[in-house]
Amino acid sequence: MTVSKEIPGDSDDSPLVPRGTLFWANLWMQILFIFAWALGWIGTRWGSHRFKPVQSLKSGILAIEAGQSAWEHIFFKELGKSAEEFLGDGRVLRLAIRPGGSYVRQVKVFIRKHAVTHYFYDPRTGSQSWLPAIWESIQLLVFFAGSRVIPIAYCTDISLRRWRYQVALVSAIRGVCVCLSHSSLVREMFPHSRIIGPSLMPLSQSTFAHLGTLEAQRRTSTPLKVSFYGSLYEPRQSQLDAIREGLISEGIEFTIKGRVFGGKRIPDDEYWQEILSSDILVSTSSQAQNSGMDMGEINHLIYRFTEALACGVCLVVESAPGARRFFEDGSDLILWNDTNQAVDAVVGLVNNSNRVEAIRHQGKSTIRQLVETQHFWTEIDAFLGKQSHDFV
Repeated sequence: MTVSKEIPGDSDDSPLVPRGTLFWANLWMQILFIFAWALGWIGTRWGSHRFKPVQSLKSGILAIEAGQSAWEHIFFKELGKSAEEFLGDGRVLRLAIRPGGSYVRQVKVFIRKHAVTHYFYDPRTGSQSWLPAIWESIQLLVFFAGSRVIPIAYCTDISLRRWRYQVALVSAIRGVCVCLSHSSLVREMFPHSRIIGPSLMPLSQSTFAHLGTLEAQRRTSTPLKVSFYGSLYEPRQSQLDAIREGLISEGIEFTIKGRVFGGKRIPDDEYWQEILSSDILVSTSSQAQNSGMDMGEINHLIYRFTEALACGVCLVVESAPGARRFFEDGSDLILWNDTNQAVDAVVGLVNNSNRVEAIRHQGKSTIRQLVETQHFWTEIDAFLGKQSHDFV
């Protein structure tokens, strides 16, 4: 069995043109965006001017929001630690949103109390119901505009229409949208062009060093261990099953160890050890299929690109638009477009342990440079500077 998907823009030189029509979704977004932009413009002209306009992250105060339980997840931990390494002590504040309280009120009180200049907004934090979520976004747009706060709106799944509407509204007047999808695709669905994507997972230098210590303790398996670890959902489950069937026919064992999408997470070091236990780590870059998605078939730059290479593991991963912007196929990792290609790649690696070692070392070197240059935050800061003429 072969599972394949046509991936537009697999090469960074290819034009990225989305399939299907998004006319009505875009029409309603444009109408809502114009309305919200008008409110934000009024807020800018008539709102509070207590905060000095600041474009550069380096000269501001950054607040990062998340739900109280979300701060236990690796992503938010790494987001906070990497931001502190980039900005320095005292310039990064964490806001844990309390359940049951007014989300917007908590944001406003926190920003006013700490004179925040930049705010890291995530649509997963507030209401997850359509009307309340849109209303919260409009309120934040007006408040940010009047308070001269620059939003950094982050969205993991830009194809989910409600989340995309929220980040578009919050960043309507000023600020940027950061996502895992290629910006050329996202611009087809967005009412403004202040989009950074695909963006790498933020990983702190301290965690990268810790992973180096853990990696030094690992031993190469004989035969080489081929596995997947992560969340299981469709179409990922079907793709992994097809790869396993293909590898079994070649006499190669493929271990699939995962958790139900959205299920309970394990402790951080146990998570990293699961990745480190593989010699060859296989993954997909497919989005989980959900209702309310416009372009759910478009792959994105999942966190595993960063995590596996930071652990020094040989990664065989489904291609995603923009991946070649950061990584060289065949040198840093191996990209595949259908499950037959994935099987062939793994078979070739299992029969050539020297190549596995070469890819491991080169991939680790590439991700080290991206972590040490603080690429996630540097790109955001540079983009804010380039787009300063768009800000009110």
